[in-house]
This record gives sequence, C-alpha cells and structure tokens, in this order.
Amino acid sequence: MLYQNRQLLLLPEFMVSPLSTTASTDFQYLVPKDGTPLAGLIQDHMISGVMLTIRGRFFARSDYQQLVYNALTDKMGGVKLLPPSLIKPSIMWSGKQVNNMVTVNAVVSIAKERV
Repeated sequence: MLYQNRQLLLLPEFMVSPLSTTASTDFQYLVPKDGTPLAGLIQDHMISGVMLTIRGRFFARSDYQQLVYNALTDKMGGVKLLPPSLIKPSIMWSGKQVNNMVTVNAVVSIAKERV
C-alpha cells in the first residue's frame, strides 16, 4: 500500500487507514460498464490544470470566453468576466484568470441557490 513504512512518516496508527483510503484514487472513479478504475482521469485533470495556469500562458478574448462559458454551461444568468491581464501588444487573459472566473461564478451561483 501507500504508507507501508510508517516509521519514516511518523504517522499515528489511526491516521494510516484514512490516508490510505483517501490516496487510493484507483478505486474512487470506476467505469460504469465493468467497474475497472479510471486512474488516468485524475492525472489528465491535473496535467490540464497545470498546462492552463503555467506562467506565460495567455488567451485571446474568444478563447478566454469559450473556456469560461464551457465550464459554466449549467449556470443560469450572467457570467462575470475579468479585465485582461495584458493590454499591449495585444489584449490577452491568463489561464489563472480562467480558473478565477470559473470559481467566482460557480460560488456566486451556489450561494444564490442556498438563499
């Protein structure tokens, strides 16, 4: 398992089981057809998140809006957008702004649903 050498980690015995269960992502996402694990799903999401927010990654207005709107397809009402992070030599938005806008718009819509 993941935490077999407990002496090096200095973890109490009662923490080993919850950590091992949480870290066993092979059993958290299963294919509905036959129950086999989807281990690549988490890795793909992590890689795409890193590639989106890497330093120097900028998007034109159309790409920025497309990414934000596709992430918020089930949101009713308007979507807030940030001003661009670069104005010259061309107007561009960063990948971190895409993440911010998806998070802000999702949290606002969840908060409105609870009220």
